[in-house]
Amino acid sequence: MKVWRQWTGSLPRLEDIKIPRCYRNPHISNSCTVQLHVFSDANEYAYSAAAYLRLSNDHRDQAHCSHVFGKCRNAPLRRPTIPRLELMASVMAVRISNTIQAELDIPIDNVIFWTDSLTVLQYINNRTRRFHRFVATRLEEIHEHTTPDQRNHVPGVLNPADDGSRGLPIQAFQPRCRWWSGLEFLGDSQEHWPYCDVGDIAEDDKEAITLKVSQNASTVATGSSLDELMRRFSSWSQLVRSISWLIRFVHFVFFQA
Repeated sequence: MKVWRQWTGSLPRLEDIKIPRCYRNPHISNSCTVQLHVFSDANEYAYSAAAYLRLSNDHRDQAHCSHVFGKCRNAPLRRPTIPRLELMASVMAVRISNTIQAELDIPIDNVIFWTDSLTVLQYINNRTRRFHRFVATRLEEIHEHTTPDQRNHVPGVLNPADDGSRGLPIQAFQPRCRWWSGLEFLGDSQEHWPYCDVGDIAEDDKEAITLKVSQNASTVATGSSLDELMRRFSSWSQLVRSISWLIRFVHFVFFQA
């Protein structure tokens, strides 16, 4: 009840919030480079994404950032894991990017996505492992509209989307707060942006499908001699069935995955 009263009591302060809608800066020329930066984040209660336009004069090392779009959603009642929620936030970021590019008259030179989840970046960069349906479906949408080189890692303490997923009181929305103005590092040249080696998916990742080969099939795959194989199988027909199963398995892995 106390939280409810605090929230309703803060609603009149919404009138004091003013959002600048002009994306250009008088110090930035019309021939500037335009980038769209979309940040995403999630926790057990909510997930969010925030998008910013970055206009820069490369030869003058000047840049200006403007808030374009922000969105938050409550986590489902049946709470998914944090990696799944982070992936849902990344999908939201992709959809926001598509909406902005379709509706905004300013031509955008490139789009960059940021997340503080190394697990999501590993999923997106993966080209060998297969995933369960929940993750695979969302990765398919991300791959359809983006490429892995558009993805960057941002430390959690620097992620403006963290403000959306955790929530902020109304009085925190000052004119130069992080949610409105983006991050200070976007004002620097690209070589000063955060970088992190993403790494590979853990072998025991629960979202990755582990394909198991039976002992008989693995015996065939080792290329043992015919005599050794016959000693391991009770009959010729059993050996033929095992080899046929192995052929179907290899075809599934290399041609269906």
